[in-house]
Amino acid sequence: MEWIISDLKSDKEKRDKALNVLIDTLCLTAKEYKCKAIFTTAKQNVLIERLKNHGFNTTDMNMTHLIKRIEQ
Repeated sequence: MEWIISDLKSDKEKRDKALNVLIDTLCLTAKEYKCKAIFTTAKQNVLIERLKNHGFNTTDMNMTHLIKRIEQ
């Protein structure tokens, strides 16, 4: 999940939707492959809150590490 980039000139709503699709697709793919967890780091509060809204949990602070357990 690190180093997500987008065209800042593109429509903000499209970028928002695309990021949600990216996160949801990652979670679904991890579940299909029977992964136990997804680990990511984030520093930007907006991204941290978005990941939390997708079921990730905060672990460390300053550089925030997030993890989502994949329910089978």
